[in-house]
Amino acid sequence: MFQKAAKDIHTKTLWDIDFEKSLAEKLINKGLKKTEIAYKIARIIDEDLSEETHTIIVSQEDTDTINYLIKAIKYVTGN
Repeated sequence: MFQKAAKDIHTKTLWDIDFEKSLAEKLINKGLKKTEIAYKIARIIDEDLSEETHTIIVSQEDTDTINYLIKAIKYVTGN
């Protein structure tokens, strides 16, 4: 999602050669439009959330890491 937003905002940058190197150069040169990228990511997330509802079902017996994190998030959010 971040890469898509960065590529959409910085269309003249050669991202496909080495994304991490191009990103580092932008950061070092203070040329990365972080606010615009953040807004773009927020819009992508907002559009994704409005498209359909996702339901996650977690068994109380499951003890793997993913289920632990899901249970923790549900607990913190009161769900």
